[in-house]
Amino acid sequence: MIKILSTSFIVLLFATLNFAQITTIGQVRYYPFTGNANDYGTSSQHGTVNGATLTTDRFGNPNAAYAFNQSENDFITFPIDGLLNDNITVSAWVLIKSYPEYGRRTWVLSIGSYGGDQSLFYNNYEYDQLGWQGACYLSPSPLVVYEDKNTAVLNNWYHVVLSKSDDICRFYVNGVKMDSTVFTTTRSCYYGQETPTARIGGRYDGTNPFDGSIDDIRIYDRGLTDKEVVGLYFGESLCVDRISVTDTLIINANISSVNPVVSEHTIKIFPNPAKDHITIDYGNYQNLINHTLKIVTPLSQTVFETTITQQQSYVNLSTWAGLGTYFVYLTDSNGNIIDVRKIILQ
Repeated sequence: MIKILSTSFIVLLFATLNFAQITTIGQVRYYPFTGNANDYGTSSQHGTVNGATLTTDRFGNPNAAYAFNQSENDFITFPIDGLLNDNITVSAWVLIKSYPEYGRRTWVLSIGSYGGDQSLFYNNYEYDQLGWQGACYLSPSPLVVYEDKNTAVLNNWYHVVLSKSDDICRFYVNGVKMDSTVFTTTRSCYYGQETPTARIGGRYDGTNPFDGSIDDIRIYDRGLTDKEVVGLYFGESLCVDRISVTDTLIINANISSVNPVVSEHTIKIFPNPAKDHITIDYGNYQNLINHTLKIVTPLSQTVFETTITQQQSYVNLSTWAGLGTYFVYLTDSNGNIIDVRKIILQ
């Protein structure tokens, strides 16, 4: 099988965070929208694009998010199999271009049918309130709606999450819990009176279409904790740049341990695509003596680690944990993280 490496450059605020982890436990869908609507979760339940067009993502990458033009003809559907669970978390990155008219809402994502769905949307429906909202239809007790009372800035990216566990629902914007409800008894998700569907860019029936861009949809079959939502937000938001790679992953690392300071030290990882191995070339590796390069899974399982003492490392991909996301860390002799890269094997 040909494995394709796609990459992004990540700078994390390690002074204030103890490494933000993106949990994949219970993740049933992941749509990163990197050139298509394929599912990079565990089930390969790919989306079908109708009218929506590829656009730049929040890092400026072309063809890395989908744009919706407030038309009922612009939407993405995806299979409902495995989504109709009693507990659920839906996460999305969203940019709104225009506010809905007063008395209207515009849907980011909906899973359900007539009379009940689990959804994310933007509201201009009551009391002149403009803001992101999430809604759970439940049984018993038919509906709870959570809102961010802050008006979103047009053309800015936001991370919105709706998380429902047995006895609690929570709603988050940019990693901050905006609203929640604790129930005295267990509630189940209710998915309506008809055959449920799953849709991005509008509600289940095609109404209330979205005007803006949507990216990085994640769906879990459980409610995430506060800590997991914060990890998800920081893990996906603290990228300051992404690069398009045709054949080589380039890491330009700032090396402060040499005199004079090397502002850009190039490390290359190739080939891309890769069939059964990758080669890591450390450039002028003498500048990296006592530095460590490590590759780990999102669950912190190390698949490769070496102290840099030579020009190149040969990495056998057959020993890795399968297709999915991996992180490449470069640390100095004191254990300080200099650079982090994300690799996706697909």
